[in-house]
Order: sequence, then C-alpha cells, then structure tokens
Amino acid sequence: MVEAEVRQQIDRRLLAQGWILDPERADRDVFVERAVVPQLGPIPRRKLGSLAPDYTFVTNGVPVAVLEAKKPKTSIHEALDQGRAYAECLGVPFVFACNGPTFKSLHVPSGQPMFLNNIEVTEPLAPIRLRRFWEDQSHRVVTIPQQVIKSRDQLIELFKSLNNVLRQEGIRAGLERFTEFANLLFLKLLSERDPDNRIWHDLLMKKDAELPDYLNGFVVKKLRRQYRSDVLSQTHVGGAALKRLIVELNPLHLMSVDEDVKGVAFEHFLSRTTLVNNDLGEYFTPRAVVRFMVQLVNPQFGKTVCDPFCGTGGFLIEAFRHLGQQTPPSQRAVRILHQESLYGRELTTTARIAKMNMILFGDGHSGVVQGNSLGKLDRRTCYDYVFSNIPFSLDVEEKTLRVADPSAKDADEACLLQCFNGLKTGGAMAVVIPQGLVVNKEHEALWQRLRRESRIRVIASLPRRDVCALYGGRNQCAVSHGQRHSEYRLVLSSDPERGQGEGRDD
Repeated sequence: MVEAEVRQQIDRRLLAQGWILDPERADRDVFVERAVVPQLGPIPRRKLGSLAPDYTFVTNGVPVAVLEAKKPKTSIHEALDQGRAYAECLGVPFVFACNGPTFKSLHVPSGQPMFLNNIEVTEPLAPIRLRRFWEDQSHRVVTIPQQVIKSRDQLIELFKSLNNVLRQEGIRAGLERFTEFANLLFLKLLSERDPDNRIWHDLLMKKDAELPDYLNGFVVKKLRRQYRSDVLSQTHVGGAALKRLIVELNPLHLMSVDEDVKGVAFEHFLSRTTLVNNDLGEYFTPRAVVRFMVQLVNPQFGKTVCDPFCGTGGFLIEAFRHLGQQTPPSQRAVRILHQESLYGRELTTTARIAKMNMILFGDGHSGVVQGNSLGKLDRRTCYDYVFSNIPFSLDVEEKTLRVADPSAKDADEACLLQCFNGLKTGGAMAVVIPQGLVVNKEHEALWQRLRRESRIRVIASLPRRDVCALYGGRNQCAVSHGQRHSEYRLVLSSDPERGQGEGRDD
C-alpha cells in the first residue's frame, strides 16, 4: 500500500462517518491540502507558507483538526509529529494520523490521545463527535451517562461471580452458561429500552419456584410472537439461581439513550467474556477488528450483507450501524435496512444470541437463521458483501466438503470458499481466517483460483501476542476479502514471526 491508497481508505472512512469532501458542495467540511487556504486568516496562511496538512476539518467555518496520512511503513508517531506542526500553524487543538493499519489521535494542548467514553479514539470521528471535543476543549469526552459506564464495568465483575452460580447448577459448557446469562441480560436491557415492558418487573415479583415455568412458558412464547422467531431459549436453571441472577442484574443501568452506544453494555459483555472464560473465546471477534474490516469494504445502503458463520452477530451489527448512517429518513428505507439488508447463519444456538444482540442495536434480526453454512449454496441468493470469522479446523466428513465446494481440501478451505461463492459478481468480502490457510503450500491451488477470479487488495497482520490477548489465547489470524470477479480484499492478522520489539502501532 502506498500513501495514495491510504488516502483512498481515509476518504471512504470519512464519507461513512458523514464528512463532506466534495469540493463542489457549499457545505464542505473537509479540505484536502491547499484547498483549505481560503478558509484561513492571514496569520495561519503566513505560518503555513507553501505547505498544508493532508486533511483539515472545519466546524462552522472554523478549522478544528488536521489529519496526516502516511504510507504503512512510516511511523505513526512521525505522522503525529508532522500533524502537530501543522496544527500549531493553524491554531487547531486536534490532530489525527493514519498510516493505513493504524489511526491515532492527539489533543495538542495536553499532549494526550483523545478518549471517547474512556476508550481511545482509533478511527475517524463523526462530525457531531468532533464538534463535541471542540466545544469541550478537552481530550476526553463522555457521551454515555456515568452510571452506564459504572454499571458496564460492574457487569463484567458480576458475570465472574454469577458464572460460578451457573457452574454449580451443573451447566458446564461455556456456551450454555453464556446463553443462560444472555437471556436475562437481554430481558433487562429490553426493560430499560421500553419502560412499559412488564416482563422484568414480573420476574422480580415472581417466587423462586415460579420463575422457570414463567420464563419457559410465557416469556419465550411472547417474544416468539413479537419478533416472529425464536429469540430466547428455554432455561435449564433452577428458580433460586434464576432469582439471584435477576436480583444482581436489577440495580445496574446498562442502556444509554445515545443511539451510537445503544446496547453497548451487551456488546461489551460479549467481548469481555472472551477474556474471562477461554472456553468462550472462539465465538467472538474483537470490535476493533470488526469495525476495521467493515470500514475497509464500506458496504452501501440498498445492498445485501451476509455472515455465513455469524456467531453472536458482531459483523452484522457493525454493518447495520454502517448502513444505518446512510439510510434515508423514510419508512421504506427503514424497512429495507431491517428486513432486506442483513443475513446470517450459525450452526449453534448462538444464532439466538445474534438475534438478541441485533434487536438491542436497532433490529435487522429477521435474516439470521440457525443452520449449517457448509450446505449446498443456492446461487439465487448470493450477496453484495460477505463478512465473517470462519470456524477454524473443523472436523467434517469428506462428503460435506464436496457439497460445500468440490475443490476444498479441508474445512478451512471449504469455509472460505463458502464465503467467496456466496458473493454476487462484483461483490466484496472481508473474512477472518487462520494464517496457515495463507502461508502453507498445500493451499496453493486455492489461492491460484482466488487470484484468477478476483484481486487481492490488502493484507494486514497483527503480532501473535496481541491476537492471543484478543482471541482468548488462540493463534488466529484476522482477515478481510473483497470483489468477486472484480476486486478482492484480504486482511490477515497474527504473524507468529513478528519481533517482540514491535508494538501495537504496527
């Protein structure tokens, strides 16, 4: 990747966030290089001389931030230093730098990175977010109520202790414990989103012995009718343990009114359980990896998105958020987003959790089904975009491989080819795959085929130690792919040969 390609990637990410780069638009709020000069006063013009930042962000006609783009091998800190020099000339307080894989921020007066809701800014901010930093004149901005942030952290600690309660109930498998907890967490979040929903209140009032029958009989059926699909699963926990879970969850404030973080507590819980319980690690893809891959491919409203191995729905949720930013304000457009844009399959009961998660993030759950993704594809139902974290090293029968794709040598190849074959001509895909699938010579025929039918555009790698932290100790590689018969994007992570001296910025 050269600097020009990094700039193309930045342009796509800025457009997805709602920035206006079109020089013909009167309301343009991002200026490239010298185009910003007419917006400046005499002193900043003189200080800049013949130079200019790569990007200048303007709010209400006033420059507020600059962004410096560099090719990937350039140090991100060097890019920040150059951006700081431009910022001091312009008198703006915020600097961003991007060298392709890495995006960093800087608040010039404090010398600190920018933090949104206690999380470091590592992607372009939407205009309304940057405006908030500008108004607060601070490197820290909080848009989630403090009680939500506090409760979100408490939730993680709570799960650690209640996890043992579920173990004592005889539920040994991590996914089963997770599902039981997620059922109640979902009901708690629904009650916060809709105060008229009486289910949670009734759960608090019921006697211990009444709880299992109430959940399995009334609640499961009610939600099935409401959402026209199986959302909650039957509980196998005794009444006393259920009541303890409910009572412990009740004081927490988990849902924010801010639409950008609606359901953030649920997602935070999902990602953190990877670290708390290694037996759950295979079911989650870190949010930063998901967001990077979706932004790279940049799916467009009106197109279809599929994750054939959707797990808890992380890619579908991020795609929903991304498409939602482009959705026109009409009932027909909302219907298209909710019912005709997002599709997912998952072999296990995790499909129900994906549905819950999507409902909390704004819906679009109706396209998620529980089923075998290695079955025969229906060529009439291909998709514009495919995102997925494929299941690694599955033990499947030879006939299953033949059904999935006759050329597949093993399950990893079959899963990747299912994603690829599910693309429409001209589509784009981003997939997480194991590193061995890329580097081992036994898979050479696979890549020869992919090169014939598509074009690999991007390969990005993370050091093994970082991926182990993110993926619960598994040696995995994060990957992304792109255009069938047109352009094919690939992002790969987890290189065990990377030196220990190289940091996360790489």
